[in-house]
Amino acid sequence: MKWIYITLVLITITFVGYAQAIELNVRQTKLNDLIAAEKKLGGIPQENKARHLLPGGVAQPLLYKRLQKNIPDLLVYYFYLQKDSSIYYILYEWDESNFTGYRENAKKTTKEVKHFIQEYRNLRSYISEKFGESQHSGNLDDISLIDKGDFKPSDKWKSNDSISVDLSMVLSHKFEKRDAVTTNPTYRIRLYVTNLKSIAKNDGVTNGPKETDVSKADSTFKAFLQDLKESSNVSARQHLAAAINKTVTDQQLEALKQNIRFSDGIEVFFKGNQMGFDGSVYLMLQYRYKNDTNTPPKEMIKVIFDTNNKVLGIQPVKRM
Repeated sequence: MKWIYITLVLITITFVGYAQAIELNVRQTKLNDLIAAEKKLGGIPQENKARHLLPGGVAQPLLYKRLQKNIPDLLVYYFYLQKDSSIYYILYEWDESNFTGYRENAKKTTKEVKHFIQEYRNLRSYISEKFGESQHSGNLDDISLIDKGDFKPSDKWKSNDSISVDLSMVLSHKFEKRDAVTTNPTYRIRLYVTNLKSIAKNDGVTNGPKETDVSKADSTFKAFLQDLKESSNVSARQHLAAAINKTVTDQQLEALKQNIRFSDGIEVFFKGNQMGFDGSVYLMLQYRYKNDTNTPPKEMIKVIFDTNNKVLGIQPVKRM
């Protein structure tokens, strides 16, 4: 009986630790509360060097690093509404390449990947304690999938249509070079906690783009993709904004082509305005593949258009 008692105590301590470190109640928590919590947890403020493409009214995230043991240090991104500092979503990410760069990712040992898997199991158990059983995909037990780059478990929870939680992991020893695209070993855990009420509330923060502009831009991008698919770079360039047409190389177009799944079909799932560094406001459309029903999508394509509804920037994004 003594050993049973000790086991229960250890489990309780583990869950208490996660309760302090992972914020799931994003509806009731404000940014100042999270900043105060980071100080207690030893979170180290980080310079946010990246510019995230976000809907109007959503601020660039505050970023903190927390030191970890046996797995990469944790980066926490707090995305919030400028209007009232309510949380839009939180991203927790354990990924060594955040600090070393993708090119320096070395192949992990079996012991190291098992630390990732155990961390994932702990996170899944803690979140399930709060939200019940998840919608799970992938295999956590077959580590032979790591060599092929196919070890990609994921779990989803949704709480009364107000909070969604997406947990995913990719462990891959795979290294491959194909044309201009290089695949490096990847070892990452990501956890998104999204405030669905905040997203709904933000719909009216700024004036959205005109539907006529959205329609024109959507037609332009799909025509661009068709030309890209057919390797007609000359025609594809006709859909690019003048500001980038001369600087984009054929090699870059080929690399972009390799990162788009043409056969799956795409659809707009978000439309908004994006402010540029010069203060200009540009139309932004985010596309998802039609067979990807995840929230947020596992793969998306972010596209920025100039004032003539021509393509100014394209960013395929994969949530591995």
